[in-house]
Parts: sequence; structure tokens; C-alpha cells
Amino acid sequence: MVVSKIDFLRDKFSFSKLQLFSKCPRRAFYRYVARMKEDVSEPLLMGRGTHAGQEYDNLERIEGRRPQQAEVLDVATEAYEGDGGEAVDSFREQHETHLKKFWESGERDKIHPIKGTVEAAFLIEAAVTHDPENEPEKKPVLLEGFVDVVSKSEPGLRTVVDYKTVGRPMSQRDAESSNQLELYRLGGKAKLGKFVSFVKGGKQKPTTKVTQPCATTKARLQRLLTFLSDTINAFRRCLRTGDFPKCAPECFWCSRTACGFYDQCYPEKDKTLPRFISIGKISPPGTVPAPEWRKRKDKKKEAKP
Repeated sequence: MVVSKIDFLRDKFSFSKLQLFSKCPRRAFYRYVARMKEDVSEPLLMGRGTHAGQEYDNLERIEGRRPQQAEVLDVATEAYEGDGGEAVDSFREQHETHLKKFWESGERDKIHPIKGTVEAAFLIEAAVTHDPENEPEKKPVLLEGFVDVVSKSEPGLRTVVDYKTVGRPMSQRDAESSNQLELYRLGGKAKLGKFVSFVKGGKQKPTTKVTQPCATTKARLQRLLTFLSDTINAFRRCLRTGDFPKCAPECFWCSRTACGFYDQCYPEKDKTLPRFISIGKISPPGTVPAPEWRKRKDKKKEAKP
């Protein structure tokens, strides 16, 4: 299948785009349809710095050089500061702990980066339909992603390695159930995938955790394809109708600190709100007769003879 004409909003998807839409369609609308920008957060800056260090390390190793921890730390710190990060000393201190743990555990040396796969893009051509009975012809889709690195473990055996800067380390269960990792395995033509978690300090001390490589299976691929089909069709349906629902404000991912678009959905003052809703008479409890279906029937216990 050759994808010739692509509507980049309707037909091109990344995992980030699909995941964001699956959590909050309205936030996906603000970012991808309205093209609104969110402020760059501290976790994102930390992630960029961390990835810059790993990119440098892997590229150097491909060229036959073995950079020291201090070199990788310097590159990561410079990237963090260059992107506008202000807590430079804190970042450097935490990431130094990450790298030390990563090196000493031997996990860093288990990664053998393949040339051309460091911070590299992949494209998957696919096609979906929302109604196979009435619209059997599937419409083209491009799935785009970027792998952090693909490692050569054994002859012919490739492992996608995904670096995460997180507050809670990715568990083995996370790796085995991750649609993102499954998509990256598919796009990277790799049989295995694993997470490297650079855990930020907070309730726990900063550390580095690495999951065991997990293999693709028919069940994991089936789950991924179901997610892709459902989410792409739902996104396209929202584009057709123009209705991108808001998530409930009590969702754990919905707050002023977690979403830069929160005030677009739930402003403190909204002069237009009376156009959509108004409150009339209120009858408080005690003034409203209970409906028949809510009335309790007291059953008198019959006296035993």
C-alpha cells in the first residue's frame, strides 16, 4: 500500500497523539487541531536533557568510542540548561546518581546501539475503517514514531530501548502491557523491548531501574491493533462532528498543574457560561416527596405462635 495524499491531522498519528486523545479528547483538540502551545514543564526539560545525554553516549559508542560518565552528564546538563531549565544543580546531582547506577549495574553495557537507530524515526503504513459492513474500504493511515535506540543483542535479535524520566519506575508489568513499546517494536522491526527508567527524586531517592526485555506476542499485537483502530476512528469521528469532549475534572490527569489548557475548559470566571446553563428553583431535601420506588415498606414481623 502506498500512501500518496495525506491529511496530516486526519491521517498521520503518533503514539503521543493517540494516547493524549484517549485520555482527554479536548486537550488533543487544543494541541493538534487548534495548535495551541503549552508551557514547557520541568519534567519535560528533565526528559530532554536526559535523552540528549543518552543520544550522545550511544552515538559515540557506535563510532567505537566509550565516553565517560562525566562526559554524558555534561552533555545532558548543557541540554537541560540550554532548553531553559533553571534547577541546574538539582538536575545535575540527580542525573549523576542515575548514570552511576546505570553504569555500575552493567545495564548500560548490555545496550549495543545499531547505527541509524539512535533517536531515529519510523513510519508504518496502515489502513482503518470505522464501519467494515457499510464502508469496507479502509482509509490510509501513517503511524509515526521515534525510537531512542535499537540494540543488537544477538545476531538477528533486536531490542528497542525506551528511556523514561519518571517519578515511578516502569515495572515489568508496565513493559509487558505497554502499547507504546509494542508499537515501537513493530516500527523498529525488533522482537524485544525494554524500559530504562531514570527515576526522579521525590518520595523516593533518585535511581535507575531497567525492565527485562519482553518479547512481542500475538496477544500484545492484537491489543495494540485494537487500540489503534478504536482511537484513530474515534479521533476521526470527533473531527467530523467537531465535538471533542472534555475529561471529567476529577480525573487524575486533569488539573491546573497537570494541563496547560485547564483554564480553557474550567475557567475561574466565564461570562459566556449563562448562555449554556442556568440554575432555577431549588427544592432542598425534606420538601420533596419521595417517589414510590424509593419508599421503604416496613414489614411487621409476625409473632411466633
